[in-house]
Formats: sequence, structure tokens, C-alpha cells
Amino acid sequence: MNIPNEFYIKVKQIYGEVGEDWLARLPDIIDRCSGKWGLSELVLLDNYTNAVLYGTSRFFGDVVLKIGMDITSEIKAMSRFNELAICHCYVADEPLGALLLERVMPGNDLTTISSEEERINIAANLMLHLSVFSDTEVEFPTYHQWIENDFNRIRRERTVNESMIRYMELAEKFFQEMQSLGRIPKLLHGDLHHENILQDRSGHWKAIDPKGVIGTPCLESARFIVNQVGRVPENEKSHSLATMANKFSGIFKESPRIITYGAFIDLVLILCCMYENNDDPRDILQSQAECQIYLDFIESCS
Repeated sequence: MNIPNEFYIKVKQIYGEVGEDWLARLPDIIDRCSGKWGLSELVLLDNYTNAVLYGTSRFFGDVVLKIGMDITSEIKAMSRFNELAICHCYVADEPLGALLLERVMPGNDLTTISSEEERINIAANLMLHLSVFSDTEVEFPTYHQWIENDFNRIRRERTVNESMIRYMELAEKFFQEMQSLGRIPKLLHGDLHHENILQDRSGHWKAIDPKGVIGTPCLESARFIVNQVGRVPENEKSHSLATMANKFSGIFKESPRIITYGAFIDLVLILCCMYENNDDPRDILQSQAECQIYLDFIESCS
């Protein structure tokens, strides 16, 4: 199949030579998956850095084929989560970096729900049913590793402004405070934002695209909070953050301050990715400005 030029450019920009090598092998990987799993009518989706394709399998019906350079954690995580709370993985091939997944239909995501309160309730319910205690941490990265690796790489390889340096230092401080609470870590989705929560034909909501990361349970709410705050108008952001901090405080039995620590840490991790992906500087500055909203709320909790 033809791979769009925009997809090539995006992968090369983010992953460099490693991405270029993977792109050269991608058509063969797709052909091998098609032969093994009886795939046809494959269509590559836009706006992904993994190869994500809709298609039909003669064995499983409507499916999603996902191929990535480093999705080992996702492959392993798919079998660990509560199967009622996540899309089904029919089969995977770890050497190829490929998963064949249930296509959740109709697949409306959480952005289709207009009520913020309803969105939060749906996400909170899914979080409670999704994450699990892991029998081993060796197979999955930890939040500590995410922070250490991303921050060290940014400090070593990128020129960032003073605000970003300060935010990384604060994120490290907040994370240490969360760790000192001694909560038993769980296997978390790690990327549970609105577009990764889909509704099936029976009305149930399911998660897709887990990263698979070990962390303090309340960190599962972080990506959703950041995504929701980013969606509302400027004059509603502080209120939206406070609403979610209090809601997830009750869900995870943590203080609103601790919940907000997690969201702030996640926002700074997102900023690291924005720098590495060479995102528009205006978008980076906007996300940095949102960091202050979290810090103001944390200060109000003191």
C-alpha cells in the first residue's frame, strides 16, 4: 500500500534515522500482517506516529492494525487490563511490533459528550475498572523512569527557557512528595485522554492505546485532567481544574493537591515531547502558560 508522504515526514522528524529505517520496513510488515491475519481493505489513518490502519480480517471482521517501533509495553499491557474496560486484542506479534485490535464501533470518543460533569464521571468509572496491580514491574516502565529519562534528555539535548527548567524542577519535587506517600503502585494506562475512550454499540466505554506504565494509582487521572483543561476556554480553566481535582480526589482517596501534582507532572512530560517533536513555539508557550494554572491551584491548597 502507499504510505502518505506526510506520515513519512512526521516519523522522520520525531525519530530520525531509527524512524527512517522503520519506515523502509513498514510496507513489508504490513504485507506480513495481512498474510498472517487475513487482512484486506486497509486504510492508514492520519495524525499518528505509529501506523494505525482500519481494515477487515477474514477471521475477526472489522479490525484495527497497529504497528509501531516500540509498542512492547502496549502489547503486554493489553492482556493485563480488565478486559471489559479495554478494547480486545485479537492477536499480536511482538517481533513485528504489531497488534490486531477490535475496532470499537460506533467508536464515538469522549469529546462527543457535551457535559463536562458526564465526561468526568465516565472517565472516572473507567479508571476504577481499568488499572490493575501488577505482579511484576520489570516488564513495564515506571513513571519515575519516564520523568528521569525525558527530563535528562531535554536538559542534555535541548535549549529551553527558564520557565521550563523551573517546571521540570517542580515536577521532580512533586513526584518525590507523591512517592513518599507509599502507595502501592499499579499498572496504568498512562494516556487515558478523551480520544482514547470510545463507546461501543452496547453503550459501554472502553479504553484504547494504553502505554502501560507502573505508577501511583491516582496518576491515571493526570492525562485526562490535562486534556480537559486544555479544551475549555481560558476563563474556565481554573474552575475546570478545581472541579476535576475534587472529583478525582474522592475517586482515588487522595487530596486535591496530590491529584493536581500528578496532572502538573504529566503536563511537563507533554511539554518535553513538544520540544522533542519541534512543535510550534506558540503551542509550547501556551502549554507553559497553563502550567501556572496548576501551580496557582496547588498554592491555594496549602
